[in-house]
Amino acid sequence: MVCWSRKDSSKRVVSKAELESHKKPEDLWIAIDNIVYDVSAFKRSHPGGPDVLIASGGRDATEAFTNAGHSEDAMKLKEKFKIGRLGVDGEKSSGPGSCPFDNWTSYVLIGVAVVGIAGIVVFHHRQHAKP
Repeated sequence: MVCWSRKDSSKRVVSKAELESHKKPEDLWIAIDNIVYDVSAFKRSHPGGPDVLIASGGRDATEAFTNAGHSEDAMKLKEKFKIGRLGVDGEKSSGPGSCPFDNWTSYVLIGVAVVGIAGIVVFHHRQHAKP
């Protein structure tokens, strides 16, 4: 299991089943060269029109993307929509809710660590303070 954030989409694993569940126009993911992209917000801006992306939604669109002869700018632009990599057969998805340290738990653990370290410093200082 891998913890991920949108800032580090290279660690997120998207299963084929999860990819296939995102094929609605308002929730549209595609895979190109085993990288998964959320193109929901881009479909209206797509130069080829939204139907091209909708037709590829929820599946591997590598062949369609390659055959369209996209420009270098398009190659760079798609990186803005990257959300993870497509998992190999049997590899489970990792994402929000799958990380053991999601949300508030991380903050609690950090808080406990800070208090613990502060306690050790104070204890050590009192043991070595001159009377």
